[in-house]
Amino acid sequence: MIVLDIEALQNPDYRGRGIGRYVSNLLHSLTQLSSLSGKISAVYNPRLDAPGAEAGVPSELKSFPATRSNLRAVNAQTLVTLSPFEKSMNATQRLFREYSPGGRIITLVYDLIPLVYEADYLRTSRDRLRYSFGLEAIRNSDVLMAISEYTKDDISRILGITTPIHSIGTGVADHFFQPVDQKLSDATFARLSSRYPRLRRGDFIFSVSGMHKSKNIAALIESYAGCTPAFRSRFPLFLVGVKDENGRQDLKRRANLISAKSSGQHCDLQFFDHLSDEDLKVLYEGCRLFAYPSLYEGYGLPLAEALISGATCVTSGVTSLAEILPVKPLHFNPHDIADIRTKLVRGCESNDYRDLLLEWRAKSGARFDWATVAKKFIDVLDSELVQHRRVELGPDRSSLNFSPSTKARAKLAVVGPMPPAETGIAGYNRKLFPILAKTADVSMFIAEGGMPLIGTEKAYPISALLAARNNFDEVIYVLGNSHHHINTLEVLNRRPGIVWLHDIRLLYLAYSYGAKLESGDSWKYLKRCLREYYGTPDAFSLAGLQNLEKVNQSGILFARPLLQNATGFVVHSENAREMLVKDLGDYLGGRTIEVVPLAIDDLSARIERPVSHAVKVGLIGYMAPVRAPEKAISAVACFSELTARPAEVRIVGRSDESYLQYLAKYAANLGVRLTSTGFLDDTAYLSEIKSLDVALQLRERSNGESSATVAECIALGVPVVTNIQSVREQWSEVVLCANSLSQSAEIAILLTEACSEDFRSTLSARTSELHARMSYSAIARQLVHAFLRLSPSLRDSPPGELFL
Repeated sequence: MIVLDIEALQNPDYRGRGIGRYVSNLLHSLTQLSSLSGKISAVYNPRLDAPGAEAGVPSELKSFPATRSNLRAVNAQTLVTLSPFEKSMNATQRLFREYSPGGRIITLVYDLIPLVYEADYLRTSRDRLRYSFGLEAIRNSDVLMAISEYTKDDISRILGITTPIHSIGTGVADHFFQPVDQKLSDATFARLSSRYPRLRRGDFIFSVSGMHKSKNIAALIESYAGCTPAFRSRFPLFLVGVKDENGRQDLKRRANLISAKSSGQHCDLQFFDHLSDEDLKVLYEGCRLFAYPSLYEGYGLPLAEALISGATCVTSGVTSLAEILPVKPLHFNPHDIADIRTKLVRGCESNDYRDLLLEWRAKSGARFDWATVAKKFIDVLDSELVQHRRVELGPDRSSLNFSPSTKARAKLAVVGPMPPAETGIAGYNRKLFPILAKTADVSMFIAEGGMPLIGTEKAYPISALLAARNNFDEVIYVLGNSHHHINTLEVLNRRPGIVWLHDIRLLYLAYSYGAKLESGDSWKYLKRCLREYYGTPDAFSLAGLQNLEKVNQSGILFARPLLQNATGFVVHSENAREMLVKDLGDYLGGRTIEVVPLAIDDLSARIERPVSHAVKVGLIGYMAPVRAPEKAISAVACFSELTARPAEVRIVGRSDESYLQYLAKYAANLGVRLTSTGFLDDTAYLSEIKSLDVALQLRERSNGESSATVAECIALGVPVVTNIQSVREQWSEVVLCANSLSQSAEIAILLTEACSEDFRSTLSARTSELHARMSYSAIARQLVHAFLRLSPSLRDSPPGELFL
């Protein structure tokens, strides 16, 4: 007898949602198969109310409580776990193993979203413990099923499990396959439009979504709000799934802010309340365009429903969504606001996408029916059982331990942030990792808030590293001085490895990390660090001040407490090396520091143009006192006076609004015009950089950082004036360098030189020479060599064991 565990249908709050609906539809499809007649039954959790027809259990399916006597009575030989993360799943599996030690357990997995978004779903030790029970249920299985190829790959890549895994897909409810009767459709539109007056058949954009960040609804709304008022008037955006009123108001405020900035007008979003499946079908059929911007899906049922209903669809095309709709022209980059906007406009204003879908449907005969899913399910039941390698839970039951890699080639893991995390290090990782992955056998583990690159296979959530901790010969942690690196630091504290530092001064990382450790009391952690690791009179004095700026000025960098688990270091410059050595002192021990400079972007986007009469000087990045904006503005005022040319200061990127107002007033007092861009997507950011006549990047003090912004300007052909010491060390032939003590008048003279034809005429040739040495490919190889020299496990390995 094949026994199906149906506990997913016992919780009334969840059985009407994704997994519950899946289980119910699958059960109904299986009971229609004559080949299974008398061969299947169901078990449920005896501590919960028995599920019946109201819960979605077919009347033809016999069900009973999961007890040892009941399993014996039906002679259970196969247990199918239809939802491994239910409360009693481990108990049911243990009962089955006791009764039928030679029987097999098959488990169906929907997604690993809690591992991808660990900070949202696994916030407490209780959450993590409960989830580990689900992972154990998966581990105990002899065969696994997944609802998509992407989930199948996730199980293998993230959990490292070698159990046979079969993708069986999912289905769409039968009524979505049938066109809605015209009278019913008209009546539905009349009923809905009486409540939502802007709803007009054929003239609205529709999306089914939610507020969780994986749904990416904010990106869709930002894209839509940036469309022209005429477009938004003709094609209103209707959303269903955002149930929380506070969430709706937040989205409306965001849309209005963006719309006011781009067009000066209000943006009216429309939110449906609860819709029945019949209403959904009518709206799918009647919309001009269905947009699905999700970042992560185990399957993506709304997209499948919309396609079957005949809607013209555009989607992010990531994770499983590319399986549902494998038509690349209908995919957009979910992180690129401009790309989403382009797809919305083209999907509504032309028939191109509709025609592409009609052609694809005609060729593929694409269907998402439950009969096909049931057949694949039966094929798995009939397939030959391949016994899988056993994997043991760690002692705290919060992570999995896997046997070490047996491959001859050494394997590296790199841990750090990725966009949309708002840090330059995330942007640098995005550019470097695909090239690094082609250079050596490298996997990327992405900190919370970042998403894998489209088309990059070896990119996983950071939580997966602890599950696969012994699968890698070396782990490299990418760290900088902000809260974006807390997740990376936490994993470093549990698994030692090489630390690749983009900043040496780590005060703000320590401050953010302390807030998390001490329930918001950052100073409790900082004081402990100052006393225990920097036990000088000065350190004790600072501990009593609770003044971050005073600590910053002290020269204490907080490398000692934060980098205890580092086995070696990579930094960008000799200046950074000196700062790190000084701060670590005796704590450096026998650890080695390698220097690998930042890479220079590809030069294909470089521009060469004459300087404008009214010179535009860019200050790039988040403005704060450490970036010396007052000195920069004063230097521009001196430049205007020296050259008798008007000049504008352009702040590129998001900054605190009150600080911008202060800087604008400061500039006005000096006769300098100051403007700012606010937050920019990638396309707008590059366009803004290209429009600059010169970039001015200053620091009041060094964090030991290089500047990815300077590297971008160099690649784009924009002259740079800077006092950043590591930039002077790496790129002195293509930038104009002041020293840290230079005053505004001295910087103004460098601005004058940057605008001269003599300097600009030689910049192109010098940049080409520099790029030959410092391209991303060249730096990727330098990094791998550095990792080889730093790693105790790789130090004696020949390079051939690392490089692809």
